Amino acid sequence: MRLIRAQRQATEKGNPCLARQELRRIFQGETIKTLDAPPKIKRTDKVNKLLADGLDAHQSGQLERALSAYRQIMGLDPENVHAMTAAALIEVDRGEHDAAEFLLRRSIQIAPPCVAYNTLGTTLFGRRQFDAAINAYRSSIALDRTNFTTWPNILFSLDVHPWATPALRLAERRRFNE
Repeated sequence: MRLIRAQRQATEKGNPCLARQELRRIFQGETIKTLDAPPKIKRTDKVNKLLADGLDAHQSGQLERALSAYRQIMGLDPENVHAMTAAALIEVDRGEHDAAEFLLRRSIQIAPPCVAYNTLGTTLFGRRQFDAAINAYRSSIALDRTNFTTWPNILFSLDVHPWATPALRLAERRRFNE
């Protein structure tokens, strides 16, 4: 009954966000009242185990199993940057550039690891968005100048970029050799 009332009030006011907020309050309150779950493994232990399983599956080439583990982690811990970045790597391999870009931009908002910027650059490069890819690579290098996987990516992107001048390419190579 409370669900129907919340939906009606939100529709009358023309604000779907109010309905979502009210539904969250209702479900959270009912969950607390009705579910007395037995104590389980701590959430961090479960996340760590899933992350280890996902990385093992990823390294052994079982991408669907790894992606499933990463999604479970994101369900338990929505701000787990490691799971987002690893899932984005699989999405890039699958050709799902939109999903990969979404995950990477979200992980960068939470805590910007240099790997996320590098992978975002690779995703954008695959979509032929060269300027955005170069900016992502530069952000990765700004976080860690010794990251030697990003330097070839930025240099190659400049070589392929249709408007990159030879002087710009040379300047970037000199920065790499500093």
